[in-house]
Amino acid sequence: MPRRPRFATGGYVFHVLNRAVARAALFTEAADYEAFLRILGLAGQIVPMRLLGWCLLSNPWHLVLWPYKDGDLSEYVRWLTVTHTQRWHAAHGTSGTGPCTQKAQARTKPALSSLTLRVPLVVLIRADEPS
Repeated sequence: MPRRPRFATGGYVFHVLNRAVARAALFTEAADYEAFLRILGLAGQIVPMRLLGWCLLSNPWHLVLWPYKDGDLSEYVRWLTVTHTQRWHAAHGTSGTGPCTQKAQARTKPALSSLTLRVPLVVLIRADEPS
């Protein structure tokens, strides 16, 4: 029996993360990060979304998103991950293999209180600090 589709209510804040297959590196050079940031900017034009915070590590990436309407989160993350996968394969001369595939699905967790919102934001801030 297939999994029921996820449904995210608008107006709540969500922590979204995505890891590559086998925890391999998604971002190995500056161009990989820049390409993802361009796609992230386009995603907000396709599906309006409040982007509260983000952090790109070599693997994974994290977003803190606040959707306007019911169903926006799923559509936004779907467009973002599919577009990133397609462009990553085009840039790296691969097709369906490697760390960036559609099997590396994003995980979403609602941040229903100030404490659960603070944790991903602190993680994002600390992960972005130089060592």
